[in-house]
Amino acid sequence: MNRDIPAPHGLRQLQRLLREIDPEGYSAAIATLDRVLVVKGAQPLPRTNLIMISGGDVPSREAKHSLIPWEEVPEEYTAPHDLQVVELILTDGDDVIDGVYDALWSA
Repeated sequence: MNRDIPAPHGLRQLQRLLREIDPEGYSAAIATLDRVLVVKGAQPLPRTNLIMISGGDVPSREAKHSLIPWEEVPEEYTAPHDLQVVELILTDGDDVIDGVYDALWSA
């Protein structure tokens, strides 16, 4: 997470991959990337690193109470980008997550 590449390099890499995979099928996306990179002058876009944590609720948690400290960025976080952390607490969350994994990796 702390070793991110600048956006224009990532966009150019995506553009090259689309050209390699299916230049006809992705021609509209390739052309759009051309316009974005040329018009915007290929300047890096501001980035945000997002961490999403989801799971089931715990009996000791009060309503609308975060389980993860959020007031300060952890000392270990050294990336130059903003850090956003999202907690998704679900009633019967474990069952929901198991269902998602079962659906994604069903044989």
